[in-house]
Amino acid sequence: MLRFRNPGSNIETQVGSFQVLYRALKDAKRFTTSDMGHVMAEANLFTAYGYTGDKALEITSSRSDSLNSTKMNMKMYAEVFRMLGWVAPADRSASYPLAFTFIGSCAGNSTFAGALALAEESLLGFVNPTENSQNVKYTENVRFYPLVLRALRDLGGTMYKHELCLGPMSCDDIDESSYDGMIEKIKSLRGDYSRLSDAFNDLCQRLNMKPTSVDNSTRLPIGQLSGHGWIETGIRDRTLYNRSLSCIKITDKGATKLREYLSMVDLRLSDFNALEPNLKAPAIRAGVYSMLERAGFNVDSVRARRKSDSDALAPLLKGRELNFSPYQTLWPDTVNEALGLTPDIRNQEVVQETAKHETHSDKRESSIESTFEGTILGASAFAHTSEKLPVAERPSLIELRGLIEDAVAKTSTIADASRLLFNSRVNDKQNQFYPLVADLFTLLGLDCRESREGDNGARWDALIKDSEESIPIEIKSPTEELYLSLKAVRQALENKVILLSRETHPTQRNTSSLVVGYNLPNARAEVAKIIDDIYSTYRLRIGVIGLESLFQLAVSATRGNYKIDLSEIGRSKGIVNVDL
Repeated sequence: MLRFRNPGSNIETQVGSFQVLYRALKDAKRFTTSDMGHVMAEANLFTAYGYTGDKALEITSSRSDSLNSTKMNMKMYAEVFRMLGWVAPADRSASYPLAFTFIGSCAGNSTFAGALALAEESLLGFVNPTENSQNVKYTENVRFYPLVLRALRDLGGTMYKHELCLGPMSCDDIDESSYDGMIEKIKSLRGDYSRLSDAFNDLCQRLNMKPTSVDNSTRLPIGQLSGHGWIETGIRDRTLYNRSLSCIKITDKGATKLREYLSMVDLRLSDFNALEPNLKAPAIRAGVYSMLERAGFNVDSVRARRKSDSDALAPLLKGRELNFSPYQTLWPDTVNEALGLTPDIRNQEVVQETAKHETHSDKRESSIESTFEGTILGASAFAHTSEKLPVAERPSLIELRGLIEDAVAKTSTIADASRLLFNSRVNDKQNQFYPLVADLFTLLGLDCRESREGDNGARWDALIKDSEESIPIEIKSPTEELYLSLKAVRQALENKVILLSRETHPTQRNTSSLVVGYNLPNARAEVAKIIDDIYSTYRLRIGVIGLESLFQLAVSATRGNYKIDLSEIGRSKGIVNVDL
């Protein structure tokens, strides 16, 4: 069965962390997990025992490797980036240290949206076996992510996570009989939950793994599939096993992506090795350039080379697209040689490369400079000079702006548009509601980020970051509690105490701690009294905001009528009323 390490299943966090690492380490010919740890700590991108930054490094540095959460976390991130083909072993002698690949340099230099699009192409490119995967503990011959979509299609569109372990994660998709057997096996389990449990426990015993470890192996692929919009998660389904299970479901986008994949020529390691020697370099270049072009990068500068390679590969491709990700399949030095990248020039700033994002067309462009015969020299210039994610380009934020614009077009007042948007979110689960709240605060001009999934050190659900007055946010989705409760207020108090004591982000004692939920509390007088008691006793402010009020602020901000000042929200106490 495929094993997936899980440093955090949020795809935006993975891409953002990679860009921070790239910008810090791009000039190094090789780097270690220790180097990664220092960069991530400085950027407050991970926690250890509830601490971030230098304190996290200090706590873990004296511990053994098995207890050194920093080292283990960095190894997991490294494996994710290797899986995407963005980093690779610096040489063939060992798995570490690492070096950035050319595809990785394109992701690092691009806008955040461009890197996210390239990550989506990298999911299509992930394959096993590869030339540098000799030490992995699994033997499946599989193009995994398209296989999941195909299995979902053939199983009625819905799947439970343990079926993912028993099916696509344990299947050779290059063998149609193996695939058909996998589908029939899952179908034979359905209808009886005890059969599924027995089969899953038997798999765990054969793998000599604890059920929780096998279960956790599904978190990364589910997070990546969901993050790119190929599946929905948290779908309650009683039809599969006569009990309510939280399932995944293929989306229209996932079905479209599957059709695109099935129309391509799928080149695996064995297929590449069987090519005539004179076709291997053209196949490598075609694979790299096709990935970049599908991700929205401008590859016009290698048009001549692409034409000659396409002509050479015509008998293989027969007019179809090629799905072949060389950095995810071959040793990187083989790929670099085909691209004309030598160790001496690959890490030099030889040419200026630009990467820009056009918001309206959602087209990512990164110009790839070339020399004679289309030899790519390398990527050097940043698309963004800040280590912060460019929040204006977060796909979820772009989508939210579009929803707000649609609501405004359908109504006549800010209040009506806000009410329409508010009513549409009544069934939101945590994974929908928490990012929504962060994006709404972002529309108000604040640097607000949802806490990373699985990061227990970040006690709060989201954080408004500021150089002096960061604000923790406790969030309750409507499926958790339709009306905010006293418990949420107590948790907001805990958030503030933890932020003050651990000093993970700069804040002031008199800066508020916020609670955001769908509806304001029913017992408003009781909530107001507790907030007053907290302030009287501890001199700590708690502010409570309902979703409809937050939408009113965001709609007004989007229409250019309002921009909030941090001090307005940072000094709030009690229930916040909005009257625009």
